[in-house]
Amino acid sequence: MSEDGAPVTARTPTERAHPMTGRSPTRALADVSATLVEEYDVVSALTHLCVACTDVFGASAAALLVVGDDGAGAGLELLAASSHGAAEVELHQQQVEQGPCLDAVAERRPVHADDADELARRWPRFAAVAAPSGVRSAHAYPLRWRGRALGGLNLFFGTDRRFDAEEEIAAQAFADVATIAIVHARAEPRVEVIAREVQEALDGRTVVEQAKGVIAVQDSVDPAEAFLRLLDRSDARGVSLAALAARVVVHAQRGRRWDDADG
Repeated sequence: MSEDGAPVTARTPTERAHPMTGRSPTRALADVSATLVEEYDVVSALTHLCVACTDVFGASAAALLVVGDDGAGAGLELLAASSHGAAEVELHQQQVEQGPCLDAVAERRPVHADDADELARRWPRFAAVAAPSGVRSAHAYPLRWRGRALGGLNLFFGTDRRFDAEEEIAAQAFADVATIAIVHARAEPRVEVIAREVQEALDGRTVVEQAKGVIAVQDSVDPAEAFLRLLDRSDARGVSLAALAARVVVHAQRGRRWDDADG
């Protein structure tokens, strides 16, 4: 479904360029990479990466799951998503414990389901819970780092979708940039340091969810619209998503409006 709860509407070939839409892969990767040469917030950077993926590939949703706890496969957790709807699809994948991302991480290679039949054949439980959101095809790419998979990048589509060779390369490049964003958020790219960074990023994601709830209540909107308002305010004010979310939560605890949080 789209952010307003309507079924996902696939973009037609005329809306895509080769057959992607919006920014070119080169421009989108340049935009995302530019955020990583300065001090950055992992959740904010990766949320924008997910949004860029929907622009580039014409996906209806994009999200990142990462290996939690000590990185030893204790489970995947949602780190970033292009929209509230994307987050919901990923949570379904976690709950049913099967899906393209889980396989991409376990096998450390890209995993594809080009149509609804293949989706249902490979992951019947996931297909059943994803279908109401309009998901008909999916592509997942591992976040590769020194022979490990730190997580996976998921791209979901509301229509049958097969990637060509160039799109395969571009999608894995986005996943690799996501890995770099996580690994180089600290100067010491050791396993234990990365595990700690992942947990800190997940904590930031939790604050984003709390802020989304505050906005939904104060503005009487659904969570999808609340997420968009938070993301738009973050972009407009040049404040990281996690930092703004933390301010929103503190303001709510003090009985103040969320949109005073950047004042």
